Amino acid sequence: MLAVKSTIDKVCIDLATASGIKFLDLDDATAVEGVMQSTDSAVIWELQTFDESPQDPMWSISFGVGGRTSNDASNYEILALTGAIASKFTIGTQIPIFNYSGTTVGLQEANMTVISNNTAPQLFDRTSGLRLAGITAKLLRFTS
Repeated sequence: MLAVKSTIDKVCIDLATASGIKFLDLDDATAVEGVMQSTDSAVIWELQTFDESPQDPMWSISFGVGGRTSNDASNYEILALTGAIASKFTIGTQIPIFNYSGTTVGLQEANMTVISNNTAPQLFDRTSGLRLAGITAKLLRFTS
């Protein structure tokens, strides 16, 4: 599971860096408050489920990935950001899974195939908008 999380982190961090905005893992309680109280835009994601399906080495994962913007009355910025993020997780996209959490990247551990991508309604907190796409994928973990 660490390799899966670190791979999704990497995809989102790369997108945030290319867009010149922040990255936020909603599961990181130490960072959520600071980013959510700022006016900075961010690429955000959160893990929702990760289950054997039907059993190891086959897995199902669902997660939310999207964007947060502020001062975006026309919603153009959040829609552009959501579109850029969703394009990384289109149905049929295959993402090789590596463990990026250490100082070196090891061998490929699994392959993830996106099977569903649904954009949820936008949320507001008076100053910013938040929109996530619900992603479902299947993984095949490589056995040795």
